Amino acid sequence: MPLPKLAPSKTKGDFFRRLGLREDCPAHKELYELMKEEAAEGRRRTSQDPSNLVPQCRADPTVQPPYSSNQITETAMHREVLNVYQSASERTRPLYDLGHYMDGRNEDNWIIRWLLWHVFRYRDNRNRHRGDAGAAQDASADGNHGPGGGSTGTEMYDPVRDL
Repeated sequence: MPLPKLAPSKTKGDFFRRLGLREDCPAHKELYELMKEEAAEGRRRTSQDPSNLVPQCRADPTVQPPYSSNQITETAMHREVLNVYQSASERTRPLYDLGHYMDGRNEDNWIIRWLLWHVFRYRDNRNRHRGDAGAAQDASADGNHGPGGGSTGTEMYDPVRDL
């Protein structure tokens, strides 16, 4: 029986608690990092493939990769959730099993969806701030957002790497 779903908008602390993990435990933090990396790889695959685009974006020649989450179809996102689940490492699969469920004939995984949502959210926000100078401009002119979304005045916060 899977754990009850957690809304994607819930915090990392909420996520840890739902999974029975502790943020101050190095082994739990390491597992979380592995799951985030698998989700980041899923985002990379999904956001580079034009066949994943919603019809209005597919017809727009100005839409270029990496695509944001609102440009990707639910079918493509669902396919990637299942892909991450099927290709999970031996270490992350037991955690994903806690969020794996069947809704009639439809298979899904709320844990992987939560991770993908957070990876896309961070990356989409970062991409939205990019100017012509690209990534180099992120840290210098784009507000330098910290973990709470506020300005830190130093470097960009990367929730995928928790830095």
